[in-house]
Amino acid sequence: RLVEVMRADRVADRQAATCALSNSAANSRQVALQITAAPGMIAALAELLEGASLWGRDAWDTQSDQDAFRSAASAMGCMDNLSHYPEARKALEEAGVLHVLVPAIGVKSAYEGPRVMAAESLMIITRLSPHEAIAAL
Repeated sequence: RLVEVMRADRVADRQAATCALSNSAANSRQVALQITAAPGMIAALAELLEGASLWGRDAWDTQSDQDAFRSAASAMGCMDNLSHYPEARKALEEAGVLHVLVPAIGVKSAYEGPRVMAAESLMIITRLSPHEAIAAL
């Protein structure tokens, strides 16, 4: 059911779901592994991050843009929390989440939030990638 909520039209629902998942992953290895094992869960998190064009803006013109950024930030936090567990890292790697994490590294913004997300993305990438792949970035 959470995967459906994360893909719902109501951005507030998506953000609430990703926050709940992120907090759960941060506090329980067992729950983190259940999150990564749930069909469609990692893909739903990745979809929330695919709006990387929002991250480099110096302003978010609409409430919808602001809400989308908050949902993306929650999804990034969830992936960060999941990436602390070796078994969850394997699931993230297999799901191919690097394609949504790598673009965040180069984000330039006057705002702290996108810069924090760029740093967080790099931390996740370092946990998921062999040292040779990181050097190529």
